[in-house]
Amino acid sequence: MNLRLIKNAGNTAWNEMLARDVILETTYENSRYPEIRQVRYFIYNVAENERYEVMPKTRKLDIFKIRDTNLERKYLYFTQYIPREDLFQIVRFEWQMQKSTVIYEFEEAIDNFFYEKKLSVFVLNENNVLLQTEHLRRNMSDNYEGYFDFSLTLYNRTEEKNYQVIDDNLIRNGITELLPVTDTMCVIKTGYSLFEDHLYEILDKMEVSVESVYLVNIQQLVSDLILEQNGIVMDSLDQAYYRQTIPYIKTDDDYIIYSKIDNETNEENLNFYHVPSKRIISCINRGVVAPERMAKPVIIKHKPYIRLDRTRKTDFLNLYTKQVELSFPAEQTVHQVLEDLFIISESKRGLFGKEKQYLCVYKYPAMTILHSEKCGYENALMKDEILYLFIS
Repeated sequence: MNLRLIKNAGNTAWNEMLARDVILETTYENSRYPEIRQVRYFIYNVAENERYEVMPKTRKLDIFKIRDTNLERKYLYFTQYIPREDLFQIVRFEWQMQKSTVIYEFEEAIDNFFYEKKLSVFVLNENNVLLQTEHLRRNMSDNYEGYFDFSLTLYNRTEEKNYQVIDDNLIRNGITELLPVTDTMCVIKTGYSLFEDHLYEILDKMEVSVESVYLVNIQQLVSDLILEQNGIVMDSLDQAYYRQTIPYIKTDDDYIIYSKIDNETNEENLNFYHVPSKRIISCINRGVVAPERMAKPVIIKHKPYIRLDRTRKTDFLNLYTKQVELSFPAEQTVHQVLEDLFIISESKRGLFGKEKQYLCVYKYPAMTILHSEKCGYENALMKDEILYLFIS
């Protein structure tokens, strides 16, 4: 393992690896618009110790959700807003060439997105962008407002043409998340979760969405959308309705990870779907009445674990063996697990008995200490067997 130490990164809200030794830094500031933040992006080359801001003269807003289905991070996508024209532009920035392209633009009053509607942008490939508008409406009992209505359009950049999405499932339930899994496949979560805001107790059974998790071939999805086809081909992994809900999906290593909660028993079924083998492994977590009670999935050396934060220790349960394989006392704070590395803060007594905080890197399974430094922890990233440790 190689180690890169990056000091004084505390003013950065988010760090993400674009390539080996290339880090995307994101910072947020207040804007003139309520509830909308202004964003600044910086590209930091660790090896060259060079840092530049992405298009510093443009106004970038954290207003739309943008997802890219490309696993290779060749591009950065963001929303640019030109107030005098009420013009929104979705910009693709090629960070290696420092070249930008507007892939989609439209005119609309910005205050429509303060509360009345939301926009999600799913970049399917170089030429096709799927746009989903979520509309605010009240429920049947007229005691709650939520984004329950959806309209979707595919925009083809080559033809400069919009294709209206007519698939009943997507229109009725909407897309909650879309994430790349392989170079050709993505995972889609449709339907809104009832876990947030206790919607199970508020909404009528007749008005809730059907929640589903699908594996989809990206090119097939584009073809079906261009054909304006109803009944788009998607491989269903799981489904939930009313009593059961799926609060989230995410990807890690070769796994699709998602939670499924029974709204009446408060029992959570945490699922790890292994994409190459198509095998699924699950565990049960009881008493899930709030997000902080949900199970904490971790992948350690390509295997699924559950992190158990107890009063006096932190355990890691191997789901294959059903055994706690690792345990850390309360004096050790486990910040992150990256592949087979544990990033931990712990107190050590110095020469005169005074306690000092050290940041340590342990390697699983022998748990040998690869690095120890008297410093604070900010973040950690991994790329090509290089650990990037952000410290203060």
